[in-house]
Amino acid sequence: MRKSSTLLLDYLKDYEIAQTGVSEKTLKNRHDMRLKVEQFVTESNQQLVSVANLDVEFCRGFIRFLRTAKNTRKKKEESNISVGYAATIQTSFNGALNNAVREGMLKANPMKAINAKEKVHIPDSAREFLTLDELKLCCLPSVLTYSRHPSC
Repeated sequence: MRKSSTLLLDYLKDYEIAQTGVSEKTLKNRHDMRLKVEQFVTESNQQLVSVANLDVEFCRGFIRFLRTAKNTRKKKEESNISVGYAATIQTSFNGALNNAVREGMLKANPMKAINAKEKVHIPDSAREFLTLDELKLCCLPSVLTYSRHPSC
């Protein structure tokens, strides 16, 4: 069991490499989340924040940071990270805080005290599908070639 005085960045490094039955994707998400938290605490001059001192205001600040965080992977043009990526980082951070609660480093996860409307959400995607008539027009020759079904 770790001490509650453990620095957040040290805890996240350990959390990132803890491979207790998690997928490669989860490990990548943990790594990306740790990098964004490092960027946030550096820019906000909070490098020495301990896990025990995390509170709702720290989490709100991190969420605000995610909404405007720069995409460091795009070298040619400056742009922000996508909403989907920000939501993934937020979810990974929430998971790290839940783990800290399980380990007794936090009494409660401060992310749970934040209203859902304040958190990053992936917008619903509007998808437009082809009608049956449009499908028949675009795919009729290939359907006739490959299908022997009487309805085609």
